[in-house]
Amino acid sequence: MQKNHILPILILLIFVVMEFSYINFESIYKTTDDKITSFFLKSKKPEEASKHITIVDIDAKSIEKLGQWPFPRNLISDSITNLTNSGAGIIGFDIVFSNPDRLSPHAMAKHLDIEGNFTNNDLLLASTLEKTPTILGYFFDMSKQNEQLPPKHLANIIVQGSKNLESFNHAMGVVDNIPPLKNSAYSSGYFNLTNITSGVVDSAPLLINLNDKLYPSLVLEMVRIASSQKSIEVINSDLGVEGIKLGDLNLPTNRHTEIKLNFRGAGFSYKYLSFYDVLTNNFDPRDVNGKFILIGTSDIGLNDMVTTIYDPAIPGVEVHATTIDNILNGDFFYTPIDSYTYGILLIFFSSIVVGLVLYFLPASFSLVVFLASLGILIFTNYYLIFTKQIIIGFSAPLITLFFTTGFFALLSYYFENIQRKKIFNKLSSKVSNSVAKEILKHDEGILKVEKKEVTVLFSDIRDFTSLSEDIKDPIKLIGILNRYMSPMVESITEFNGTVDKFIGDAIMAYFNAPLPLKNHADMALKSALRQLERLDTLNIELKKEFNIELKIGIGINSGEAIVGEMGSSGRSDYTLIGDTVNVASRVESLTKEYGCKLLITQQTKDLLKDSYNIKKLDVLRVKGKKEETTIYEVIS
Repeated sequence: MQKNHILPILILLIFVVMEFSYINFESIYKTTDDKITSFFLKSKKPEEASKHITIVDIDAKSIEKLGQWPFPRNLISDSITNLTNSGAGIIGFDIVFSNPDRLSPHAMAKHLDIEGNFTNNDLLLASTLEKTPTILGYFFDMSKQNEQLPPKHLANIIVQGSKNLESFNHAMGVVDNIPPLKNSAYSSGYFNLTNITSGVVDSAPLLINLNDKLYPSLVLEMVRIASSQKSIEVINSDLGVEGIKLGDLNLPTNRHTEIKLNFRGAGFSYKYLSFYDVLTNNFDPRDVNGKFILIGTSDIGLNDMVTTIYDPAIPGVEVHATTIDNILNGDFFYTPIDSYTYGILLIFFSSIVVGLVLYFLPASFSLVVFLASLGILIFTNYYLIFTKQIIIGFSAPLITLFFTTGFFALLSYYFENIQRKKIFNKLSSKVSNSVAKEILKHDEGILKVEKKEVTVLFSDIRDFTSLSEDIKDPIKLIGILNRYMSPMVESITEFNGTVDKFIGDAIMAYFNAPLPLKNHADMALKSALRQLERLDTLNIELKKEFNIELKIGIGINSGEAIVGEMGSSGRSDYTLIGDTVNVASRVESLTKEYGCKLLITQQTKDLLKDSYNIKKLDVLRVKGKKEETTIYEVIS
């Protein structure tokens, strides 16, 4: 099957598979989606926390002054009274009083079987609740039922549209305040937090379903009462909730009535007052007057710390403060009920659109297309989050983009390599393999004949004729020669040299052609030294196996040479000719006469940049040359 047939099928297959998994297996992507969203949210500086919210903190100071929690409820009563007298707008408890006060004088007398008219702290607190703008908190049990009666609230919850409540978070039971307190409070709301991914709190549910009846959160009830609204209107459909209305206040939510919180940074972003200071009236009334007051705890021992994207441990009460802040400012995030539409469009872009672009471009453009497409996806997600406050599943389009560009790159390179091999086979009938590869990388202009400075290296095995006579078996001899040639050639190519030809047991190589090579003289010399090192290693093996040792001589010369494609019309090769080549060959032959392994000329020495152990050997006129040249032995 050809490329034209495979790639369109691949586009369609990726689109169908990713759309199906995105729609039907949302949970697969959820953890990654949440992490990506957190990354985007953290990339922008948080907004300043609202000055209209104050937290009364049952902190370490309060516990140290008043003793262990729970405090006697007469102290709770006194603190609420002090807040009310200072003009608190509305007070909410991130605490549930699920058992009678064991420290109440009435309870202690009863326990000790003492008769008398003793103060009942629970009734005292109940009386205070009747006179103050206090909303009690309670807790829904989402996993098991119990016998407690449904909690009290005053909100009139109206469901518009579908009456199907399946999309709401469902509770099984409730942990509520004791009857005297529940009946005396103006209203109440739950303080559950749902949608906690990997231990990170990121959302707040505004309504929960218990026995097919909806109950408001503590935050929603506080906002409703503060805004003098009697009703909570829920816009519902068969697919789930679209949003909530409080009078003129529109709260778009996800299908479970959850909003994605826009945290104001790390913990303690809001104004905190110590419970002990409130109890002793040691606070500025301006921090309370007309404000939302939340009573909770920051003490680690009371185990009400949660993790957010900005902080591994903030007081749970601050999550409720953030929710109020977000609702009042309308800057929370949400996943709309039609979020699948956004996801489907982005998957369409990542597969069909990107695929078509890649289809008409060479494989070498795959990375550019990928980066450009990734930039478009990131910009789109950033725009939706920070302009529209919409959060969608981003990982599925992102994975689709990886699949599309990845598969296209692999297939395109596969088909292009087939084409390149065809071209290579044609080129190799005219030029050497090394030149053919250079033409494929660049263009045929690289083969043009030109004068160029190069460094030429010749190496030759000493007394190879005698070695041939000693080893009678020609197969064994060729095997030894091949074992020698492999590391020598690797030592040349390791330093970007080009092996020009093999002349029996000799090797000719050059550096700085066909492509430019910085410090080509150093590269040639380092290659020669590497050959000698590897020969020592090889000789250990040959001595053990055949009781022989190979000795070589290497000659190096630098200068100008004519380089380019040379030969007949039927067979040509990229090679070089000139005096520089001839001198290098003659210098190599001199190694035998001077009894050394490695010789270089003055021309090569003058080009060296690095330091070597070099010894001047002689000044002579090389055979065939009129000018004298100095030769040097390179020790190391």
